[in-house]
Amino acid sequence: MSIQLNQLFLETAEFYELKLLAGRNGLNRELTWVQFCEDIANANFFRGNELAITTGLCFNEKSWLKNFITELIRCHSCGLIINIGNTYIR
Repeated sequence: MSIQLNQLFLETAEFYELKLLAGRNGLNRELTWVQFCEDIANANFFRGNELAITTGLCFNEKSWLKNFITELIRCHSCGLIINIGNTYIR
């Protein structure tokens, strides 16, 4: 059984206070797996259609987010959640 990113977003947005910043046209993508990823060097574990979740705590340069997103696109990830909430980071 598969799920589309749109369905996951709609069902969890209020509870987790998610905000869609970009990619509204890509929400129809199929989601196959959720991958927590802080270091994009581990992108070789991605097989396609994964939803990546990160906090960005391991960044070490100003361009980390652009590089991170570029690599996720190369790996055919279906989406990215950046957790910046203080309910997760204490």
